[in-house]
Amino acid sequence: MICGNCGKLIGDQEKFCRYCGSPQDSPEPEPKRKSKKKWIAAGILAAAAVAALAVFLVLRNGPGARFEQALKDGDYDRVLELYQKESKEGKLPEDIEELMEEAMRQLYREYSSEEMDSHEISEVLKRMGEIFTGALSVKAGAVESLVEGDENFRRENWEQAAVFYQSALESWPELEEASEGLEKAAGEYRGQILDAVETYVSEEKYAEALEELEHGLTVLKSDSKLEDKREEVSQAYETYQKNQAVVSVEFTSEYENSRQYAVIRGLNQAGEEIWKKETEHFLATELDRVNEIGMREEVYYYAAGGTVTALDLQSGEVLWENEEFQGASLSYSFGSDGQLYLCGYYGPDFFAVDQEGNTLCRIDSFSAQYQWPHGIRCSGEQAVVTVSEAASGEEAEITVNLSDYSFELPEVPEQTPEAAAQMTLEEICRAVENYYNTAYHTEDYVVFENEAMETDGGYFLILRYQGGNTANVMASGIQVNTETGEVKDDWDGVWNLYG
Repeated sequence: MICGNCGKLIGDQEKFCRYCGSPQDSPEPEPKRKSKKKWIAAGILAAAAVAALAVFLVLRNGPGARFEQALKDGDYDRVLELYQKESKEGKLPEDIEELMEEAMRQLYREYSSEEMDSHEISEVLKRMGEIFTGALSVKAGAVESLVEGDENFRRENWEQAAVFYQSALESWPELEEASEGLEKAAGEYRGQILDAVETYVSEEKYAEALEELEHGLTVLKSDSKLEDKREEVSQAYETYQKNQAVVSVEFTSEYENSRQYAVIRGLNQAGEEIWKKETEHFLATELDRVNEIGMREEVYYYAAGGTVTALDLQSGEVLWENEEFQGASLSYSFGSDGQLYLCGYYGPDFFAVDQEGNTLCRIDSFSAQYQWPHGIRCSGEQAVVTVSEAASGEEAEITVNLSDYSFELPEVPEQTPEAAAQMTLEEICRAVENYYNTAYHTEDYVVFENEAMETDGGYFLILRYQGGNTANVMASGIQVNTETGEVKDDWDGVWNLYG
């Protein structure tokens, strides 16, 4: 080494200069020279550290981390703000769907633990549904339905709870909380339905029971327990209907205080009463004011006080009423088309009504020559009405064409004066008897030949009434003109013996 005082070269380990005696410091060992390879490795490590720090800083401040921090803080406004910002800039993290699903699940957990009420979570979910796009928006709606399901479950509104849980699962099938809720709500709702059905069945309200089950199956689709119960109730209902079906109708004409009415009862196979109706009470007359028409298919017909009524055979409910008939002591017949044809003893001579109760035709009188219609039958396109000849009282038939309701009167041989003159007194008495018995729907009027008195124009006869408590009481004097056939009675009635 070199002496620091005199500048002479001395040994490296010498403490004093051999030339000038000056003390010497020990020299610093010369640093070893690092190899090039070591410098390169060090550089790589330094660069990696810098890069790792950079990545850490990027991740720490990146969108994913910011989302996670906002979720950790429960700051859903921040979550939505970040979603809008990053979405607008196209910087949403790749796992955004998983992050937002977790956000919605976390929201629901806070609601379930009562950290958040239904109104608060609904507001957040509504905003999510508006801000999110695609599947995330749908899933936000699913969680809203899940919350609605829970709220209805708490109120024990099992049906609506099940509906909302199903809606949630339709939008988000993997939402386990909705599956669990649906299972509980379905169990409660099923029990509610089955309890109601049992009550209905015990009251024999099978239609209501089936309606309850059908409605339940629109909510709990393909529910095996409800389907089995529906089958059971359907079979019971079928048996009940067979037992309750009306197979006959009992029509009874009654009198009370000089008034006539009818009691009508629908009976099942066992003769049990299924329904009952009582008509109005009508002032009794010589003609029946209430008349049974009968059953056709599932309809029962009757007439009361001139009104024709159609009832549903099974329920006894009124299907329609026709007040235009106004006949009494009627006869009836059904056409092949289901239309009803009627005639009343005092008119109308012909009346047609369709299956809806509408009047098709009314003929008050075919002719003065014929009266007292007392029978009607249908044959093909024709109706045949049985009437009585006014003069002789003999039966005649008038045919009505049902296509246009035209009719033909039977031919009546003219009674010539010569033929009339040939009528014996007995024949004249019988003709008078028959006329009044037919006119008044009775058989109690008589005329005795031995009481007949000849007059200038013919005979004076006595019409007697044999009904009631007094036999053969005089009812009227009868003037008969044998030349013209004119007959007059004390009631101002005038008719012709010869038609």
